[in-house]
Amino acid sequence: MKNLAVSFILCLVYMVSYSNNIIISDVNVTGTTIHFNLSWDNSWRGGVNRDAAWVFVKYLTSNNEWGHVIINSNGNTCPSDCEISTVTDGTGVFVYSSMTSNWSGNNNFQNISLSWNISANAIVSTVGIVINVFAIEMVYVPQGCYYLGDGTVYNPTPTNPEPPFCLGHFRQENNQEPVLISDIATIVKSESTYPAPGDDNYIINTGILIDGDNGIDKDGNVTVDNQYYPTGYQSFYSMKYEISQGQYADFLNFINPSQATSRFPNNYGNHRNTIKYSPTLSKYIADSPELACNYLDWMDGCAYSDWAGLRPMTELEYEKACRGQIYPVAGEYAWGNNNICGTDYTLSNTGSTSELVSNPCTNTGNVNYPETSFLYGGPLRCGIFAASAVNKTRIETGSTIYGIMEMSGNLDERVVSLGNYEGRSFTGLHGDGYLSLAGNANVLDWPGTVSGEVTGANGSGFRGGTWCSNNILDDIRVSDRDDSSYTANYRDPGYGFRCVRSAW
Repeated sequence: MKNLAVSFILCLVYMVSYSNNIIISDVNVTGTTIHFNLSWDNSWRGGVNRDAAWVFVKYLTSNNEWGHVIINSNGNTCPSDCEISTVTDGTGVFVYSSMTSNWSGNNNFQNISLSWNISANAIVSTVGIVINVFAIEMVYVPQGCYYLGDGTVYNPTPTNPEPPFCLGHFRQENNQEPVLISDIATIVKSESTYPAPGDDNYIINTGILIDGDNGIDKDGNVTVDNQYYPTGYQSFYSMKYEISQGQYADFLNFINPSQATSRFPNNYGNHRNTIKYSPTLSKYIADSPELACNYLDWMDGCAYSDWAGLRPMTELEYEKACRGQIYPVAGEYAWGNNNICGTDYTLSNTGSTSELVSNPCTNTGNVNYPETSFLYGGPLRCGIFAASAVNKTRIETGSTIYGIMEMSGNLDERVVSLGNYEGRSFTGLHGDGYLSLAGNANVLDWPGTVSGEVTGANGSGFRGGTWCSNNILDDIRVSDRDDSSYTANYRDPGYGFRCVRSAW
C-alpha cells in the first residue's frame, strides 16, 4: 500500500571513508563451516546509513576450476560487535558493525563462521578442499525518495549558443525542474534542447513512467512493464570505491586461464595501470593494488560483477547514491555543490598504499579530472581525497552524501542507461559467481547480452566523468548525461567500474 509521497533523510550521519584497508585472515574449513577473521578501518554506522563488507567465497573444484560457495541462510555467526545479513541466492553475505547509531571506528571481527550449503555445490565432503574468502567494502543506500536532475535551464543566445552544463539531464514532464522519485508514479523526461546522444524518443519527448517501488515502463506507454528495474528508490549497496587494480588482479587469478586472457586488456601498463602477468609466479600481479583500475570495458565490468555476485548500477541509482534526498544544486558535483579545485595535484608516495595528494584544496571539492591530473595522468588510489583532505568534510573529501567515494572524476562510472529500450529492459538480476566458458558474464537481461553472454554494450552508458574527460567541467557533474546512452565496447584509460547489489 502506497502511503509516502515525500520523505527526508532522518538520522543520516555522514562519515568519511579514509581507506579500503580490508583484510581477511585465518581462513579454515571445519566440516561445512567456513571460519575467518575480517577487519577494516574507518567504518561507520549512522542511523539509516552504514558501510559493510560484501563477503563471498570461492573453492577449487575437483576439475581444478574455481567454483562459487553457496552460503546457507541460517547457521552463520559472528562476534557480538558485528551483524551478518544473508541474501536469498546464497552467493555471499553482508557483514557490518552492530554498534548503535552515530558510531565510527575500526572493525576487527574475529572468528566469523559461515555455513556452507555443500549440497547446492554438489559437494559430498570439504576435507582437503581449497577455498579463498573475498571481501569488498560497500555502502548501504537506504530506501527513500530522491531527485533526478538539477534544474539546469538552457537559454542560448546568438553570442552564447552553447549549453552551460549537464546535457540531457533528467527533468519533470512539463518543465526543467528536478523530478522527485517516490512510491508515487511520475513521468521523467530528458532535456530535449540539448539531448544526450543515444537517448530515444520515449525518454526525450514521451517520457518514461517511474514508480519508485513498482518499476518503470520501457516504451512510453505510461504503464509499468518492468517491475524489477532498479529505480534507486529501493535500498541497495554500492561499492565504496571503484574496482581497484588489486581486486581486478584477484578476479583474473580466480577464473580459469582462458577466461582471464579474454578479460585482460593488452594495453595495461599505460596511464598508471600496473597489472601484469608474471610467468614466474603464474599469476596476475598489481604493482599498485589500491589504484583504481582503468581500461575496463563494459564486458570486463560485467564479468567482475557476475563473478562477485553483484550487478551493474543504473543511472537512477547513480544520482540517488550521490545526492540522496537533498534537493539538487544546479551544476553540482558528487560532494553537493559546484565549487571545485582547479590546481594541479602533486602526489607523494606515488603508487603505494599510502599515496596522497600533498596539495589538496581546502573548503572546496577535490577531484581527479583534467584540471588537476596533468602531473600524473591517470587514476588515483581509491579513497585518496579522504586521506589527503585537510578538513575531513564531505566537500574536501569529494564524497557523496552516503560516504561513497570518487563518484565524480577519477574513472567513469559505467551504468545501465534509462535512455533506450535495451537499458530499460534491465531487471536487476545479480551475478551467480560463474562466467561463460569464454569469460563473459552470462546473466539474463544485462545490457550487451547476445546469445546469453555479455559480449556488447548496448543499453549501457557513462556517468560521473574521469581524469581525462573531454568536457572538462561538465562530465563530472551529477546530472550530466552527455554520455549516459553512449555505447562503448572498447577499453579506455578513463574507463572503470563500480558494482552494486539490491538490498530488497
